[in-house]
Amino acid sequence: MNVICSNVAADFLKDLAEATIPLDEDLEDQQKESLSPANPEQLAISEDLLRKLEGPLDAQEQQLLSLVRNGYKNAEIGEHFGWSYGKAAIRVHRLRKKVRIFMKAQAF
Repeated sequence: MNVICSNVAADFLKDLAEATIPLDEDLEDQQKESLSPANPEQLAISEDLLRKLEGPLDAQEQQLLSLVRNGYKNAEIGEHFGWSYGKAAIRVHRLRKKVRIFMKAQAF
């Protein structure tokens, strides 16, 4: 029974995460402006950080980073590289660890 409840809850949360909910429906104009895309300065900073991050990564890690940034799931990443799901999950975990270390070094 516990397994069934866990599976139902997991399915519900998955469906909820995939649902599109309009966030700006009841917001004032000033609040809507804060939801606008990043300004040019923020974009330049982000692109600079990304270039610095990609520098020490090998070509495969750079491609993996691109897939993760674009929202690919571990199964899709594994299929892309010809890896098992487990290997893809481990590689993504290690990449995220490298990103965390990089961000700490950059004082973020």
